[in-house]
Amino acid sequence: MTRPLFASLVAMVVIALPASAERKIGNVTQPMSLLGTDLDAKPLEDEPSMAAMVVSRPCLLPSGIFEDVIAAVALPHHLAGADAGFPQESNLVILLGAKVNGVQAEGKSTITFDLSGTTDQLLKQHGVTLEQFAKLLVHCTKKILRENGMWVDQGWFHLEWKLPPSGEPLRGKLPAMIGSKS
Repeated sequence: MTRPLFASLVAMVVIALPASAERKIGNVTQPMSLLGTDLDAKPLEDEPSMAAMVVSRPCLLPSGIFEDVIAAVALPHHLAGADAGFPQESNLVILLGAKVNGVQAEGKSTITFDLSGTTDQLLKQHGVTLEQFAKLLVHCTKKILRENGMWVDQGWFHLEWKLPPSGEPLRGKLPAMIGSKS
């Protein structure tokens, strides 16, 4: 390959990179606290009512890449129309001190749910158990992947769980993977 042709090819790749990292509007699904209301909801079919619900909303994402879509589960959310006395934050991920991130490397997609900062006191205050919160996170993650075109029919997403010491008995109950048959 001649130098001018190689330089042109490099220039085209460099120019195309910012276009692939542009922002996009995507649907974000989050577990929301009902703290400050008199409501209970039943966001999970196999769980009793709780002081939480699942909300989907359009959101501006930094890009359409896997890592940004997964991180959107933990974006702040203040319920529209809430008065001054209502909590400023409604996303359970933030309220319970959890973190969610995703990484794609070497053909493997891994989602990490870091619940190690979640305390029994916070769970009780927000009316959910650690197991319910974990199930809400899985539910929201599946939905956000589907709604943003990342759910692969034959693919699997590996899940890593970082639990607080009080949550260790749950380790065997939590899924290690999610995919089209889960």
